Amino acid sequence: MNGQLLPQPFNALEPFASEWSIGDEAGRNLKRISSTIESLREFYQAVLPEMQLIVDYLRPRPLLEFNSQQLRLLNLAKMLMEVAPAIEIFNQPDVPNSFEPERFLIMPPFADTPAGLYADQTLIEQT
Repeated sequence: MNGQLLPQPFNALEPFASEWSIGDEAGRNLKRISSTIESLREFYQAVLPEMQLIVDYLRPRPLLEFNSQQLRLLNLAKMLMEVAPAIEIFNQPDVPNSFEPERFLIMPPFADTPAGLYADQTLIEQT
C-alpha cells in the first residue's frame, strides 16, 4: 500500500475517504444528519457514478479478506446508501416530519449481540 486510502482505481474518491468512509451504521447516520445538504450532494455526485465500478471491484473478493483500502471503499459505498435518500427523496439531511434523531436507536448487527454470539456458538457446537 502506497499511502493511498483507497485502491488505485478509485483515486478520484481519495478526497472523500478520510471523512466519509465510516465503518458503523450509527456513525454514517450521524454524519448524514450533521452534514449540510450541499456537502451530501457533493459526496453523492462524486461516488454515485463510480458505484458500478466499486461493486465490480469488490464483488469477487471475500469480505473477510478485504484489506484496509477495500474496507474503506466498501464503507464509502455504504455511506452513499445512507446519503441517497437525503438527496433523491428528502432534499435535506434528515427525514422530514419524523421524530428527533436522538430518539432513533440504531441497534448493532445481530451477530454482535449476546443472542447472536450464543447462536454462533450453538452452530459451532452442532457441527
